[in-house]
Amino acid sequence: MKKLLSIMLVLALLISTLAACVQDGDGDADAGESSTVEIIDSSSLETEGDKTPETEESKAPVESSTPETEESKNPDESSAPETEESSEPEETDPEVPASNDILISSLSDYYIIRTDVSDTVALSNKLNAAITDKFLVSTMGIKTDLVVEGNDDYSIRELEIIIGETNREESIDFAATLKSGEYGYKVVGKKIVILGKPASNTALALDKFISDVIDSHNDESDVFAFENTEFVHKIQYKFDTLTLNGSDIREFVIVYKNTHGANEEKLANEIKNTIARLTGIELKLVGSKKVTDENVKQIVVYDSKSLTSAMKSEKETLLNSLDDMNSDGVTIVDENIIWLYGYNIIGVKSAVDKFVGVVNATADGNITVSTDSNKAVTAPIKVMSFNVFVGTKIDTTDDIIDGGPAQRRIGVISTIRNHMPDVVGVQEASNLWISYLSNGLKDDYAYVGTGREPDRKDQNYNEGCQIFYNKSKYRVVETNTYWLSETPNEYSIYEGSNYPRIVTYAIFERISDGYQFMHVNTHLDFEDGVQKKQIDKMMELIEAVGFDGLTVYTGDFNLNSSRPGYALMNEYGCVNSYDLAQVSTEGSAAGIIDFCFVQSEGTGVVSEHYVVRDKFNGLYPSDHRAVWTVIVPSVDN
Repeated sequence: MKKLLSIMLVLALLISTLAACVQDGDGDADAGESSTVEIIDSSSLETEGDKTPETEESKAPVESSTPETEESKNPDESSAPETEESSEPEETDPEVPASNDILISSLSDYYIIRTDVSDTVALSNKLNAAITDKFLVSTMGIKTDLVVEGNDDYSIRELEIIIGETNREESIDFAATLKSGEYGYKVVGKKIVILGKPASNTALALDKFISDVIDSHNDESDVFAFENTEFVHKIQYKFDTLTLNGSDIREFVIVYKNTHGANEEKLANEIKNTIARLTGIELKLVGSKKVTDENVKQIVVYDSKSLTSAMKSEKETLLNSLDDMNSDGVTIVDENIIWLYGYNIIGVKSAVDKFVGVVNATADGNITVSTDSNKAVTAPIKVMSFNVFVGTKIDTTDDIIDGGPAQRRIGVISTIRNHMPDVVGVQEASNLWISYLSNGLKDDYAYVGTGREPDRKDQNYNEGCQIFYNKSKYRVVETNTYWLSETPNEYSIYEGSNYPRIVTYAIFERISDGYQFMHVNTHLDFEDGVQKKQIDKMMELIEAVGFDGLTVYTGDFNLNSSRPGYALMNEYGCVNSYDLAQVSTEGSAAGIIDFCFVQSEGTGVVSEHYVVRDKFNGLYPSDHRAVWTVIVPSVDN
């Protein structure tokens, strides 16, 4: 009997010990789960190169955020029967979302609002699909920002995800904080704004939002976006802003009236783009409507309904004082208006060119323009180099339009037209390319130069280094094409060169003021030894021309800044415009082989240099990027 009692006592002790162990294990598990229910996914707030500092919860799970009970401290000391309270640790409230945090459960009540620009249709669909795929919920749908009073289908709602610069107050305010080239997203109250400047950068903003907020979402969180979520891709510009006659440039709009085709609008855009490249600030373009807000200042191209009688009278006086009314322009200034005028479109271009020259030449961002400032500054010369790519794209992994010249011609021509250089040196311009370019640019441009194999009539042969020039602004004084060989006046080739190589030059005279400069355009071979011979021959030929003014050399040099040929160009006094420019991007990297070199000291200031990265339907029109340079010649030259 004693033996049986001993066995029963041992069993009771074992059961008690096991129960305590089970209780201890359950308690730790529950405490661990409660401490990590609401972990903020700080990676969703990540900005370029910088993450929001981690919270304690996101660094490591806390040992226990629930106050310890006696049971969880010393479970073995308790033999009392389990109750509801002792079966689990004491519960604490999970982290409560902030009042403006946007919850996943609310996404089904949101509308996606877009602008009426067709590009935002695909972006809206992309966002909607990303939300559905990740969270298995559907939004209320996609609508434009149209508002019709009294119509619920076209009203402003509390819950909106806004794509692009719409009429919504939230997107207008966010857009006002962005400069050209910048993009981002922000939670504003219960709304989310996603946009970029220009509008094409909204696609970059959306990709960043999907990556940060949707794809990287912490699956344990009920929050879709936190109330302080914001990301902005910033760009550093030369100036934060400009002052024009003492006023901040942001107080101005650009007013134009198209009387000579669409040329006035093109000139207005040139002013807008010049200011944007220096500051990132995009001024608003206004047609010939009268600006009624007295606080808004105007830069007027050709005509505006806001011009006063006194300004018009002063304009007539200035026009009568010009040496050549058919080619010179005038500037008339009053307290709120800067008026750029010419008797014809050539005169208007002259006035705009000289105004742009003043803007580009500023060293401190403070610009002063007066009625006689036109005469004090020579208009800038805008130069482009563009290898248009003679071949047909084969590698479909490359980010280029798939096909030959026929498929890519619109992209190439649009690149030139969008930037409107005064002169553009092209390379790999076959017979077919010259046909496309001369027809596509004929309204504004003519060209000089011949191909390297003039007897070859095949469409894809006879590559040339032609120079296209704005025929309304310049006339050709002298031009020629030479072969880079021992016999430069006839078809020939240096030994060791893979192809016959040529150089085309032209001396241009500006119609408006008689200013002259020389443009030299070439396409060198590949090897160092033959490149040296070709550069030496090119310099010998150009020196023989005897021109002592500003000379620019454009081309596909098939060398980078570390090659001997680059150093040889420097020895001849030719400097990469990238190294001279007041504002510049990308110009000396190892992968860059297209250049604009500037020769002749003291002939002016290189105000801009950049690599043109225009795409069409998301793809580049050539396997090379165009190079852009702006030179403001000195008045003495």
